[in-house]
Amino acid sequence: MADKLVDMEYTKAEAKADAERYSGKSLDNEPKYPWGLQIRLEDEELSKLGIKSLPEVGTEFHLTVIAQVQSATESKMASGRTDRCVCLQITMLGIDLEESAAEEQGERSTPASEAAETRKATKGGVLGRS
Repeated sequence: MADKLVDMEYTKAEAKADAERYSGKSLDNEPKYPWGLQIRLEDEELSKLGIKSLPEVGTEFHLTVIAQVQSATESKMASGRTDRCVCLQITMLGIDLEESAAEEQGERSTPASEAAETRKATKGGVLGRS
């Protein structure tokens, strides 16, 4: 289990650079997060995970994943900059479907509060490893 959760949302500078690099468009319609961080679950995967009805857009799922490194590369650019990339293949996925909306209502979720919740659950033995 990760010790801390990191908010991967683009900073204003990252969003601007990404918009200019890939689309040349304004930031108005650009995503808040890098495209490579999305996970797409279709009928077969939803069925395996026990999700019978679709959630409302904006609903948060709490995930536990095991991923295998598929590639790790480092490239030296002509500008002198070094680019690094790790490609992860999720091999096992769990979604916490038991926490109700009523339990979450009124809670303001931040990366720091999620990390604290994860640490608390891990120390209490709730999220044991198999």
